[in-house]
Amino acid sequence: MESVLFFVAGVVVFLGLLLLLGAIRWERMRNLCLTVLAVLGSLLLVGVVSLVIAWVVMLLWNWVLPELFNFPEIKFWQSWALTMLIGFLKGS
Repeated sequence: MESVLFFVAGVVVFLGLLLLLGAIRWERMRNLCLTVLAVLGSLLLVGVVSLVIAWVVMLLWNWVLPELFNFPEIKFWQSWALTMLIGFLKGS
């Protein structure tokens, strides 16, 4: 988490220096900032959605499969890994 914060701070400082040195205009800077915010927001949304889907998979697995097929119960990160594996195998 700290490395992400350092990266974001570095990008902000770099863009601020470009703006102060006159190498970039204010309109371009605003567009760059909006683009960075859109990308970060999209990554956050994808992460939250994948965690919610993993939680649903865990609940369904632990509710149905141990009773029907005598499978062991799984933990949250195991369900997340299973969800990612299925996504990779399906190609989505």
